[in-house]
Amino acid sequence: MKKALIILLSVVLVSSVFAFAACDIDLNPTEDLTEYRNAAIAQLHSFVEELDRSDYTPVNWGRIEGYVTEGKADINAAVNRAGVRVARDTAKERIGEVERRPVPTKSFYDLQEAYANGWLTRNDIMHIAYFTTGGNVIEVIDHAKYGEGIDNYLWEMELRLPESEWTTMRRINFTPQTARPTIDDIDQQTIETMKEAFCKSTRVHSPWIDESVRLNIKLGLLPEGTTFINTISIAMYFGVFNGLYIVHITSSLWDYSDAGRNVLVSDILWFLGTDHPISVFNVRAK
Repeated sequence: MKKALIILLSVVLVSSVFAFAACDIDLNPTEDLTEYRNAAIAQLHSFVEELDRSDYTPVNWGRIEGYVTEGKADINAAVNRAGVRVARDTAKERIGEVERRPVPTKSFYDLQEAYANGWLTRNDIMHIAYFTTGGNVIEVIDHAKYGEGIDNYLWEMELRLPESEWTTMRRINFTPQTARPTIDDIDQQTIETMKEAFCKSTRVHSPWIDESVRLNIKLGLLPEGTTFINTISIAMYFGVFNGLYIVHITSSLWDYSDAGRNVLVSDILWFLGTDHPISVFNVRAK
């Protein structure tokens, strides 16, 4: 009985070994390894397809694409299934470690903040400059000469010189990928959401704004029943970039200065004919 049990166990063990050999490509390196590699590459592509490209800066998305390329090469170079799995998992791990953009949570940002967080690209900034100026895209190549203060009038003085005499800037030959949008391109619901958010934001920074409206009504400058939201309008619209609306919002309560201001983002310089900045509106803010 004992001898029979030993024989039985031996048969089971031998059978298990042969069964293992039959299913494990490491012990049977046939064309099935190619299929296994292709499946691993497909899994890697599926993993990336589930990512939202807008969650990453262009630089970081480029890193992801690089990891995919390297991962595919490593998978194809693997000599067995274990190596294929390691190559696939290593690529996925490296992709998973790529930093995502910070998620915009506020309703409004300025251009510099949106650019610094990776929500706007340099190409987006050039579009905004092009649309603001009617076709001029100027790049600053020397910050030191006039100092860091972008409101320095010397910038504007140089811009008035013949282009051949410019020393701190140069013109970029830029062709926009889209025509300049108009305010009519924004749906009415988004405009109302934008106005409501702007009211809320303004009241935080200027709690006296509603009193100013009442005073203007009392002076006969505004009709009875006017509220702050009634004074708000979208003066300029520059398009939607990465889900963010680029707008210039005004209020009839504000007396705009003719002085205007310089705007400098990503070394792109342009002149804005108002002292109030361009706003970046996040329609997804709660």
